[in-house]
Amino acid sequence: MSLEAVLTNYAEQRRRKWRIAFALTLGALIATVTWNLGASGRPGVIAAVPGLVVSMAVAGNVHAFSLEVAAVVNFILYYAIGRWLARLIYRRPEGARSKTGS
Repeated sequence: MSLEAVLTNYAEQRRRKWRIAFALTLGALIATVTWNLGASGRPGVIAAVPGLVVSMAVAGNVHAFSLEVAAVVNFILYYAIGRWLARLIYRRPEGARSKTGS
């Protein structure tokens, strides 16, 4: 294995770790904001809406729903959005392909 192949593999691993870290941070931030809606009231309501809607559907009642379910749903949703954004932001250039054939 050549030095160039090792460095290319290392760079790809770093990109993958950065994408996962970015997505986890975004998902955790929105989940925390959702979980704290009961205490704070206003901040982050727009970001929490998807999880709140799913939580209401799970509970079957618009007046009695769980913020924990909403936080989990928002974490999953915003984790996926974060992975997608990280892939767009930190994309490999078009001409850059590894020598290993992938």
